[in-house]
Amino acid sequence: MTDGDWRVCMMAGGASSRFYPMNKIFADPTGCGRTMVQQAFDRVCSPSAANVYSPSSFVTPAHFSGLTLPPAMSPSQFFVVTGHAEVGPMREQLSALPSENVLDEPERRNTLPAILWAIASMMRAPASPAKDLCVAIVTADHLIGNAALFRSTLYAARERATREPVICTIGIQPSALAREWTGFGAINADQAHPLAPLDGTRPEYPVVGHLPALPLVRFEEKPSESRAGQMIAQGGWYWNAGMFVFRVSTLELALKAFQPAMHGLYLDMCRALGAANQPEARRLFGQLPKHIPHPLEPAKMADCSIDYALMVPMSMAQGPAPVRGVVLPGVFPWLDIGSWDALRKVLTPDGQANVVVGPVTLDGATRDSILVVEAPLPGRPRPHLTVAGLSGQVVVLSKEGVLLVVPVEKAQRVKDLKAQAEALTKAHPEAPHAACLVECARVEVLAGTEAHGRVSAVGVSAPLQAGLALAEDTLQATVRAL
Repeated sequence: MTDGDWRVCMMAGGASSRFYPMNKIFADPTGCGRTMVQQAFDRVCSPSAANVYSPSSFVTPAHFSGLTLPPAMSPSQFFVVTGHAEVGPMREQLSALPSENVLDEPERRNTLPAILWAIASMMRAPASPAKDLCVAIVTADHLIGNAALFRSTLYAARERATREPVICTIGIQPSALAREWTGFGAINADQAHPLAPLDGTRPEYPVVGHLPALPLVRFEEKPSESRAGQMIAQGGWYWNAGMFVFRVSTLELALKAFQPAMHGLYLDMCRALGAANQPEARRLFGQLPKHIPHPLEPAKMADCSIDYALMVPMSMAQGPAPVRGVVLPGVFPWLDIGSWDALRKVLTPDGQANVVVGPVTLDGATRDSILVVEAPLPGRPRPHLTVAGLSGQVVVLSKEGVLLVVPVEKAQRVKDLKAQAEALTKAHPEAPHAACLVECARVEVLAGTEAHGRVSAVGVSAPLQAGLALAEDTLQATVRAL
């Protein structure tokens, strides 16, 4: 295979409910100047990708010190699968991509249907000796540092996947704290029996010679804290970050072996897209299942993810299998900023333990808070936030004029708040609403707020006053303790 037979596909279909009122993938929650999808694109396609995440605890493994950034991929080889509503914003933010490389997923499904839609759109025919691709599946919503090490790891997986019938997954080096494991799926790899090193690897990809390829043993769902403690003691476990590398022909073999009905639908989708019959291809996509029998617990159903549909059955196969699962350790800095309070792991607080992103004016009494203002939309008023007397609050002002207030310790409840706000808008689309307050008896919303946006808050017990007002070309949000 040549570099021209290499594609990267970014999964960008998540609802990002935990980052309400922003859409996390289109936002720059850390204030680095590039949104999450732009960072994901840069890591693969930029000749000089910036290092946007560099935790003080990270130490570059000795083998990789001084590693230079490998060659960038052409933007024409980078694809995105996203929902219909996100196609326009995605094309705006990734303007270097050909517009046809932003793929409109017909319906929201899980990862395997999205991957099959992407491959069918790229290939428009089943794989053959004359036509095959190596594809990397990457994510849109993780912070990843050391772009040179990340890109080299992808290329190491590509070298393995192009030479052998394997599906490589990149396993993240996990934390030593059991409580931090409960939000991630886990992958067990056989560290005692790594695959034989590859010969004749290319000098521009030095990671290939030092990064072990480990046989996949087992996938597990998000563990309890006690189970995570057992995994830490056992060793050989990694976090599942949803990144995979494979040849299309290899994925087709796995699909035929473990999900034959989906394999047939996939082949028909390829033919329909090859004949430029989009309506038929979308109809076939709608027949792909949302759920499948759970491979580990047959009495239950599981999401139709690549994990449950292919990787778990592959790890359970007895005897010779047409496809093997392989784990490559991801030794680059990685963080899933799964809620607003996770920004404390990324950004340096001020002297009052506040984390601040964007134009924020705060008094000397505000402490232990997370204060975020999203960059403005073109031609719209510039958002600005002023806070006073706050303690332990998350306050976020979105570019659309939604002001969020939630105590730091209840940041995970933002997902519920988003559902409440959407239900309110749906029930009364004709009427503006100044507030969506859940369990916030002591929050006062300033008059006139409904003309400029909405205050959304959940679980706030401290007496607060919050509101939005337009002053010249600035959308001014105010939150102060009473």
